[in-house]
Amino acid sequence: MPYASAEKKRVYQQQYSAARRKTDPAYVEDERARSRKYARSKFKWMRHIKSGGCSRCSEKDPCCIEFHHRDPAQKIASVNHLIITSSIKAAWDEIGKCEMVCSNCHKKIHEEWKRKELNYG
Repeated sequence: MPYASAEKKRVYQQQYSAARRKTDPAYVEDERARSRKYARSKFKWMRHIKSGGCSRCSEKDPCCIEFHHRDPAQKIASVNHLIITSSIKAAWDEIGKCEMVCSNCHKKIHEEWKRKELNYG
């Protein structure tokens, strides 16, 4: 049955899922498994993106790499937040506005900005 609007379809799907969760434990477990699998795929994708290393020094470990927004005015949200809450496309668009730097270089960049802003050092 076609729906009059996308909103009505969304509401119906939410109601259907809520009712199914109450009556079908297997559905809940399948939902959790799908969610975990999707989260793992996003995590692997993020580690792959970060494997390029820091653009300013020789740090290569993905756990040390952060996304630095070149122009904070264009920042919609942090890349990590978008990966968790949005689509990969939204995160990818945000990554395009960033430079990948290690934690130390990221701190140095922000310290330089503060010095310029406050005219010291």
